[in-house]
Parts: sequence; structure tokens; C-alpha cells
Amino acid sequence: MEKVKRQQAFWRSYGPVVIWWEDLAEIVSALKQHAEVTLSTEDYQFKNLDELKEHVGAQATIFVLDVDTTQPSVSIKLNRSEARLFISPGPQAAQLLLELDAVLSRCQRLLPWAYRFWFVMILPTVSVVLNIFYLNARPELAAQIASGALNTLSLWGPWASYVNLRRVSVIKMQRRSERRGFFERNRDQLIMVLVSAIVAFFAGVVVKEHFYPSTPAIIAPKSP
Repeated sequence: MEKVKRQQAFWRSYGPVVIWWEDLAEIVSALKQHAEVTLSTEDYQFKNLDELKEHVGAQATIFVLDVDTTQPSVSIKLNRSEARLFISPGPQAAQLLLELDAVLSRCQRLLPWAYRFWFVMILPTVSVVLNIFYLNARPELAAQIASGALNTLSLWGPWASYVNLRRVSVIKMQRRSERRGFFERNRDQLIMVLVSAIVAFFAGVVVKEHFYPSTPAIIAPKSP
């Protein structure tokens, strides 16, 4: 009796991803070679990318998108809490896995392992242990700098937790070449923060001098 190897389904789960227009177009193009593609947001369903872009806007950022096909059955789930790929068994499954996995892996945020639960939990623990048992007991400047750096790194936990809860999948309708840098996007807000910080600093100095004036230094006369 001839033995037939059982075909295997494939699935992959990804760290937080940022998917740009050209990435989405590459995914849809790979799927269209094998079956009709359906794109679904939270409320609407679309047959192609142009319909999706026209509906949400050319500059929009969305956080929920399902990309599905039948025969072969492929499902890409992108939402606020997960980024997942599933491919049903079939002759094209392995090829589709190679093509789609390459795109989705490329779209993961820098250092995707840094968003994992174990890393988010271990980082503040290491920081506290090093500060209590080693760095705080050393007066050297290098130790103080290292302590400050560890305390700063502890802030990574809240950000990573926020991304894992609300921003696992970010889908941008723009091309990468059209994106603006952080300072360009937030220039006005950064200027306001800087001006506010300067004003608050000088206001604090004035208030402090009013209630707690500095005592002028008294220079002792030189002995003859």
C-alpha cells in the first residue's frame, strides 16, 4: 500500500508590526496569484486595495485588517492585540509561507523580542537588583551613570505593554518614502514643550528666591 505524506497547515504569530502600503501590496499580490483576496476592516469588506484606500483615506493609519483567501485558505489577522498568519494544507502552502512570512517578519518592529512578556517583566527586576545591591553602594561616576541608564530602561515596560495591548498591528496607507520624521511630525509640540520647560524653570527660580533667598557667600578678609 502506497503511503501518502500528510499535508501540513502552517501558522505563524508575529511581534508588533508596522505595515506600510507597499508591504500590503506585496502581500495581496502574492495571494492573488492563487486565489481571490478579500480585505476586511472592523465594519467593511473590500475586494481590492484601491477600495480600501479610498474608504479609509490615503494618509490613514488603521489597526484592524483581515486578509483572507479560499482555495487555498489563507488568513492574515492584523488587529490591536495580534498579528497572525494561517495557511491551510495544500500544494501552494509552503511557497505562500515563504513569501508571506518574509514580508510580515520584515515588518516587525525593531527588536521584537523586547516586547515579549518575559523581557518586559525581567528588565525592571534586573534594574532594581543591580541598583540595590551594587550600583548604589559605589560612589564612582560611572556607577551613577549606569544606575540612571537602568532606571531609564525601566520605562520600557509601560511602553511595551501599551504596544502589546493596543498597537500590535499598525497598518499605514502611506508608502515608506512618504513618511515624515518624528521631529517633523511633532515640531510644534516639541517647541511648546521646550518653551514651557524654560518658563517653568525660570519661574521656579524666581519663586524659590522670593521665599528662600540664597545667602550670599561671605569672604573672610585676609589676615595681614
